[in-house]
Amino acid sequence: MSSRNTTIADTPKTKLTRDNLRGALEIYQFLKPYQKQFWLGLILLFFSSVSFMVFPFISGRIVDIAQGKSNFDFNFFGKTITYTLTLAKIGKFLIILLVAQGVLSYFRVILFAKVSENGIADVRSALFLKRVG
Repeated sequence: MSSRNTTIADTPKTKLTRDNLRGALEIYQFLKPYQKQFWLGLILLFFSSVSFMVFPFISGRIVDIAQGKSNFDFNFFGKTITYTLTLAKIGKFLIILLVAQGVLSYFRVILFAKVSENGIADVRSALFLKRVG
């Protein structure tokens, strides 16, 4: 614990200027060596989020099947396609979706952990060299 009794309200507020923003964005130079892993992690985050948003849609389809409306119509390039859904098909799809979401989330977490750990290690090394060297 620090011996100072300052709170967030006691600290002076700084204005957001172009120079201050440029200085804050310099931290991203430490992420440059890990740029591919970072973007791959963002892509996995996108697909993981999309797969999570499919669950309410599928839940609605389960309710439709329970009410006897098992036909699913969708428009594919101007052509209407009718697909008959069953609870077994939806169950299999949900299991596949859950496994895929788990795999995507696992690799996303691993990639972001590696990027953040290596980036922070580079920040520490640069700070040490600046202070000592």
